[in-house]
Amino acid sequence: GLDADALQTMVFAVGKEHGFEPLRDWFKALYEVLLGASEGPRFGGFIALYGVAETLALLDRGLAGELV
Repeated sequence: GLDADALQTMVFAVGKEHGFEPLRDWFKALYEVLLGASEGPRFGGFIALYGVAETLALLDRGLAGELV
């Protein structure tokens, strides 16, 4: 699997591709969906620990309002 740094780089790239500027806003959006907070752990490390598929499923649940 990918390590935390590689995953962090990928998350940055997705934020840039979708026009989040500054990128801090991208991470804030991710943390708000997943954790209900504007800050959290390094996202690449979170994905490395939790798993890519599991993180994507968690994001889907958060966007559907199931984590509130």
